[in-house]
Amino acid sequence: MRGVRLIIYNLLLVCGIQLRPTIERMAKYSSKAYMSSKDAKINTLISLPEKVGIRAFIDNDDFIITCRGTCNIADWTTNLNCILTKHPYKNSGRVHRGYLETVWNFLKLSEFKEIEKAIYTQKNREILICGHSSAGAKSVILGHYLAINHPTKRFTIVTFGSPKTGDYKFYQNIETLRNLNIISVNFRDDLVPLLGFGISKPDRQVEIFSHERCYHLIKSHLMLRYEEALIHNTELYHCLERNEDNIFVDNTFKFNIN
Repeated sequence: MRGVRLIIYNLLLVCGIQLRPTIERMAKYSSKAYMSSKDAKINTLISLPEKVGIRAFIDNDDFIITCRGTCNIADWTTNLNCILTKHPYKNSGRVHRGYLETVWNFLKLSEFKEIEKAIYTQKNREILICGHSSAGAKSVILGHYLAINHPTKRFTIVTFGSPKTGDYKFYQNIETLRNLNIISVNFRDDLVPLLGFGISKPDRQVEIFSHERCYHLIKSHLMLRYEEALIHNTELYHCLERNEDNIFVDNTFKFNIN
């Protein structure tokens, strides 16, 4: 993508995973989450009902859970139900009411019980959860639940253009979970990450600055835009892979494309 400048904080390793292939793959999976299982052309291990938009995959050595973002009227109703409500778990603060109710409802489904069984049987696999837009916020709530209930497993969440999820106390609770990491990717001209109540406090933040600012509310937020900036930016990834000493200043990497 022409005219993109990326500022990436602490982007070497998160809990032992390599960030370049992780972000790249999660961008692809988050984009395909909007497609039907047939159109996505990915072998799905477990799929919840289409209206729920949750799928699980095995990809090489990783177990991947994808959440689908907003795509119908019911999803918009959930988005607007944005008042913070008390989290059911002790000392977990308050979170977006609509997203919490959605996650807690699909946790009860038999198909999700199958996902939890699959998580339990995974050995030496990284468990990755990803989502774009509202799915990013739901991924954080889901990852928090899984990390608490599966303390011997490691979870990494990658979100793209996610709105605010919970309050400071919620993220304080996340910080106590040594088996959970959150990577957040946002365009600086995407307004959705500014929406909602509470805060956003990931472990790692990727901010994309575009010299050609997009003033269209929907186009600036499209997952396709994130995918193009991250996946097709081969020069960025080659630079990260080289890991030259002079490209990092105070754990910050700045990259420019003319």
